[in-house]
Amino acid sequence: MRQRLTGCLAATLSMCASIASPTKTVPPPTMAQLATVWVGSEAGGAIGDYFRLELDEQGRGVLTVHWLPGESAQAYEVRAYSLKKYDIELSLEPADPDAEGIYLRGTAVPYRLQLEVGGKGLNWKRRIALDRGSELLEQLKITKDRADRYWNELKSGARRPTTGCS
Repeated sequence: MRQRLTGCLAATLSMCASIASPTKTVPPPTMAQLATVWVGSEAGGAIGDYFRLELDEQGRGVLTVHWLPGESAQAYEVRAYSLKKYDIELSLEPADPDAEGIYLRGTAVPYRLQLEVGGKGLNWKRRIALDRGSELLEQLKITKDRADRYWNELKSGARRPTTGCS
């Protein structure tokens, strides 16, 4: 009995040690990994800003921003972007005559950009989070497919609607 208890204790401690051990760090992104479409909005905010950033491997791209509901989006040329380990800084030029000059910089990993956007002339800034557009589309498809299956089950009578808490 004592041997079994000692074995269980050793196994438990081993599992705890493996859970508590440090995980691998995410390697810095490459220009090739960042060369895609990124989409997102203000991190944790309720403002209607929406950002689409398309980058290429040569350090150029296009940023489009939908600032306010009911308004047109504005475009910015990404003239260059620099990548130093996880730090990314983009040089932006307004493509629309009425677009405000803005800056964009922050941190990048292969699957997410955590950026600060702010006005060059006006004193404002916001934190934004951008994810790969392809991953967002995949997540939307998966959740839509499941919702469609549920509706079809309800309509066919194969499932009854839930009523309250169980």
